[in-house]
Amino acid sequence: MQVLNDGGGIYTLGNQPGTVIRNNHIHDNMGREAGNRGRGVPGGIYLDEGSGFIEVTGNLVYNVTRPMNYNNRAQNRIATCREHDNFFGVRPGGLPHAPGKVGKALLCDGVGVFKSIPHADKLDPKHLTVEVWIQVSEYPGGKDPRRWIVNKNTHEFTQSHYGLVLDGKKIAAFLNIGGGQQNYYEAYSDDILQLNRWHHLAMTYDGSILEVYVDGREVAAKKIGKERVPGSRPLDIGRRQDGYIYFTGKIDEVRLYNRALSAKEVKTNATATGSAKSKDAVVTDGLVGYWGFEQASKTPPEIQAVIDTAGLLPPYRGLLETRNVRGIDR
Repeated sequence: MQVLNDGGGIYTLGNQPGTVIRNNHIHDNMGREAGNRGRGVPGGIYLDEGSGFIEVTGNLVYNVTRPMNYNNRAQNRIATCREHDNFFGVRPGGLPHAPGKVGKALLCDGVGVFKSIPHADKLDPKHLTVEVWIQVSEYPGGKDPRRWIVNKNTHEFTQSHYGLVLDGKKIAAFLNIGGGQQNYYEAYSDDILQLNRWHHLAMTYDGSILEVYVDGREVAAKKIGKERVPGSRPLDIGRRQDGYIYFTGKIDEVRLYNRALSAKEVKTNATATGSAKSKDAVVTDGLVGYWGFEQASKTPPEIQAVIDTAGLLPPYRGLLETRNVRGIDR
């Protein structure tokens, strides 16, 4: 799979009742398109068209374009497959860090670094504010220069999707209320992002107007006038949630609120997070999620258990190689 562009470390086709994919350690499988804006092969576990009645559990998959990939093009069998208790996008030793706006920041490489937060009802409020600090050293390019920074629920044409996005030099907010392309809404700034400096970004939605802020100043707004419908997919930081494309740069101080902050409150946060001492001044009313990337870089025990169980070689191969060395079973 280092030279192909449609497959994965584990690939399936067809109904396979009773099959369990468990305790596998898959990583750094990007294929020949890995340098193409982070859009290489799926790379991880790939249940292709027609795959059914398969359980996927206890696997560790990271530094691939999509740790878990489904192809449901013609046969709706995903509902028969059970995916649970896996560790996707989590590297042994922790995620890569760099000096941040406050303490440490998540260092995204545009290929496979991201943080995924499992769905919880509190992460899908009807009204919301998403804010983040970012720093980039180059503008994203290619046929699609959009880079999702913080987002939830698959992609922009999916019901309940919300996302704060970098598009070249512009900052955008995406919402989908109703599902499909016809219910996709966006608000875009002008060319505003500067390289090699920290910017505070925020999007708010109060059930009426979608607003975008950069460094505490409103830069775009879109009248929508619909209530959001909560979704059920994870919240991802550093990539579009379905693994389509990845962000390159530093991400720090991600916050999610269950209400639309006022312009004054957004400005407060844009100045209050400038130092650790002033961090307490950040608005906390309605805060339902915070990710500051200060955690120590160590391998969680449940992830180490997957590595130890999988090993570098399957047990049967180690046994055969031992016998061969001794001149047995040649």
